[in-house]
Amino acid sequence: MDAGELAGASGRWDLLGEAALVVDGVVVDGPERIADLVERALAAVPKPASQLRAQLLARQAYDAASRGRLDDARELSAAALTLAQRTGDPAAILACLRARHLAVAGPDYSDERSRLGHQAVGLAARGLPVGAMWGRIWRVDSAFELGSLAAVDSELLALKTVADSLHYPLAQWHLLRLRAAREALVGRFAAGEQHAAAALELADALQDPSLRTLHWAFLYSVAHVRWATDTAQGFPLPAEQIIDFLISTPGMPPVGRASLIGLYLLLERRDEAHEVLRQMVAQVEGYPVDGAWIVTVELLADGAAHLGDVEAAAVLYPLFAPYGHLMIAGGTGALACDGSASRTLGRLALLLGRPEIAEGHLRDALRLEDRMGARPFAAMSRLHLAEVLLARGGTGRLTEAAGLARTALETMRALDMPGRAAVAEGIAAAINAALADRTAFTAREREVVALVAEGMSNLQIAQRLYLSERTVETHVSHVLAKLGGSTRVDIVTWAMSTGTA
Repeated sequence: MDAGELAGASGRWDLLGEAALVVDGVVVDGPERIADLVERALAAVPKPASQLRAQLLARQAYDAASRGRLDDARELSAAALTLAQRTGDPAAILACLRARHLAVAGPDYSDERSRLGHQAVGLAARGLPVGAMWGRIWRVDSAFELGSLAAVDSELLALKTVADSLHYPLAQWHLLRLRAAREALVGRFAAGEQHAAAALELADALQDPSLRTLHWAFLYSVAHVRWATDTAQGFPLPAEQIIDFLISTPGMPPVGRASLIGLYLLLERRDEAHEVLRQMVAQVEGYPVDGAWIVTVELLADGAAHLGDVEAAAVLYPLFAPYGHLMIAGGTGALACDGSASRTLGRLALLLGRPEIAEGHLRDALRLEDRMGARPFAAMSRLHLAEVLLARGGTGRLTEAAGLARTALETMRALDMPGRAAVAEGIAAAINAALADRTAFTAREREVVALVAEGMSNLQIAQRLYLSERTVETHVSHVLAKLGGSTRVDIVTWAMSTGTA
């Protein structure tokens, strides 16, 4: 800062500009002084000095985005990038791409962030290999959000090549934490935790305490999906330590505060969870729609669903509704990918008493999660859809709900999601009880159902049970009437979904 003051006093605009940039990425006291220095440098630098001017504008954009002034950040970063591209200078272009990426980190700009990543990757051919590192990282984040596991895997493979060639510890750290997120997404929780542990070793070597905080965030995300207070590898989750950190850290961003809700719920401290939820929902409409916004609102929505807070759901649903086509992942470094945003919308819609809308959202979520191979999240969507169908009633819906709940339970058990599996057992039992009450088959009808499910014709059933074929036809008609079905396929489907077959 003193160098900047001296440069300004001497009239050396070039030194003033360099002094304003040298603090980039360095934590110093008095951010207002830095902003003032950048502004004075911009005023002093002649218009033709476009390379330096572009980097100064990028610095302004970066600061604006960091402070939540996203409209300003987008305007400044667009001007900076245009100017840098005119110069053709790779370092200036990368600085402006990074500023632009932060300015458009919110969920409205997933496609643009992927394109920015492509531009950054191209800088490697122009002598700036670190551009390829940032570009691949951004494209992984975008691929998570847009729901393409194939693209995630392709970009991770390319990022490994870049990280191996750079011999840059930060590149290896990013690779490991993104691999952890990928493994957790598909339900390989223990493998994800192993990648995260390796990333933590690198973080400790880099002596950056903020990276340990991100490790905690990953462990919490896995615990939340499994709904367990231990890790997939059997170690206790440091929940109390994480809570103390989140509460005691000044200026904790909304995504950190929102994490408190799930942690409190895991520890069965519902009153504390509800208090945080109420405070944050009262402020949520003022939060900047930045890279952490979609994760923050999803955490609030999850808390509202767990706590049955209809008022919170009424605030959150319209905010989240435009993003149902996305997967939930941060736009500035995905620590985890938490399944489809449509699943969150479905849960909120059910809480708001709109089961038909909830069903549509959850079917959308299930299609996306199945396509992406996101097994734990698809299991959760199946279970929530089963809840909706149970609420809507009707034999056909209950039959489908029974199959969905059973499949969800099998997946949750297979993936070691103990808390989720316990909930699924209760929902499956409620569905089967409702279905039994509705169908109320006679003993003879149950025999006929079992034999139809084995693939027997009416004549074969008649011969097995020593009945006339006409009597069997009557029993089949009664069964179909109770199921609300029209063909023998409906009987087979019901029998398989309820375990009768």
